[in-house]
Amino acid sequence: MKKQIRICLVEDDEEIRRLTKDVLELNGDIECIETCDSAEDFMTKCEHLDVDIVMMDIGLPGMSGIDCVKKCAVNANMPNFVMYTTHYDSHEVFDALKAGAKGYILKGGPPNRLIENIHDMASGGSPMSPRISRLVTESFNQCNNNSDDLAKLTKQEREILHDLDKGLNYKEI
Repeated sequence: MKKQIRICLVEDDEEIRRLTKDVLELNGDIECIETCDSAEDFMTKCEHLDVDIVMMDIGLPGMSGIDCVKKCAVNANMPNFVMYTTHYDSHEVFDALKAGAKGYILKGGPPNRLIENIHDMASGGSPMSPRISRLVTESFNQCNNNSDDLAKLTKQEREILHDLDKGLNYKEI
């Protein structure tokens, strides 16, 4: 029997929180054991949470999801954070990844893709929505115009970036 994936969802919109929880729990192998409506709410509960993954919105009332991840990332015992948001501004994407997020999933995708992304994350992957993967690869392409860092990548690393650019997920790559 597979180990159940334990999730904490940090989302300020009550309807999105409820619908996301319902989607995650469809197959029975993911359990949303805690929901929080703000970063501050999460911060009060995080020490006592036994979860594998925290799905964190960015646009929260009060402290942003990025700032929350940054504050929590210093604790080695923290679970993996994946941003789950509508925000796809390149600055926010890279700020979230620099803060310690291990994945970046845009809301509004197909439910089966969300479940697949959570499984990827639980297996050690870094799921990103295709639109975010494109943003990341375009950033590398822009960096290539200014430096030779991209040339330093191995053939396998370039192939992975190419596959991300095509929108493939972790398992497909």
